[in-house]
Amino acid sequence: KVLVLGLAALAISHILTIAKIHDMSYYLPADVYQGARVLGHSKAAAGRLYVIGILVSIMLLYRWMTSGFYLTIIGILGTGLFMAASRAAILALGAALMIFGIRSRVGGKILVGVLVVIGLVSIAVVSSLDASRLDRMEIDVGSNPRYMIWLSVGNYILHHPWTLMEGNGFGGFAYTAGTSIGIEHAHNDVLTSLTELGLIGLAVLLVYLWALWRQTAAFCTYGTGEVRWWGICLNAMLGGMIVSGIFEYSMYANTPAAMNMQRLMLVVVGMYSAWWIQTGSLGDEQDLTEAGAGLQFAQGPGEPD
Repeated sequence: KVLVLGLAALAISHILTIAKIHDMSYYLPADVYQGARVLGHSKAAAGRLYVIGILVSIMLLYRWMTSGFYLTIIGILGTGLFMAASRAAILALGAALMIFGIRSRVGGKILVGVLVVIGLVSIAVVSSLDASRLDRMEIDVGSNPRYMIWLSVGNYILHHPWTLMEGNGFGGFAYTAGTSIGIEHAHNDVLTSLTELGLIGLAVLLVYLWALWRQTAAFCTYGTGEVRWWGICLNAMLGGMIVSGIFEYSMYANTPAAMNMQRLMLVVVGMYSAWWIQTGSLGDEQDLTEAGAGLQFAQGPGEPD
């Protein structure tokens, strides 16, 4: 709840600043990049924060008595997201809502429809305050530097195949594929991990993500009540962050904005870890079912998802 309220305050400050209503000075003027004006200079960091805030708000929507409050928070965060104009974050939210809609039951599917309507209202608000923010979300494949970076990575690996075995070390991307175009990361978690850590390091990352996915998917399948609802939300959050990681970086640690990316991933991992501890054993179907039943018994019946 503290996380959601903090992000809502950040979104309000962001909106006031971008709309030129009042400059909240949540940025470093000398480091402003792409007009983000929040969290250092990274619109991607702001966008991911808002996505996490929206999904945590959905977690808290399980108790429908407070739904009006949290839907309002989601509207504020959604407006902040479109103000940030991070395409990767918007794609992440779309992927997360798709996963949530597929895994949830009737109530969750109706909620996705409500969230789409809130999103359209948020777009209308942003358009009325500063229509230029929406123009930043246009995609030009021919001039987008990400595609040039990815082609450069492929070309580098072809000429330096030993990179696949040992990598070039943390931060090594700047001295390999990124040198010729002045980029210090691949705007892609997989390619960055591959060039810096090699196949072994990339395998460790993928195994870790797969383990997280399996555990949350198990709660979606075998959990009951609020445990299942949380499992769906966290599974959707993880899926969204993975999609975002295809177009942005999560693990690069050089600039203050990049450190924000690491903090975001730590927030996600921390939520998983705390949730695992609270729900006890993460074993077989029987353990998961008993955990869900125990939580329902302790808290009383809740609304079905």
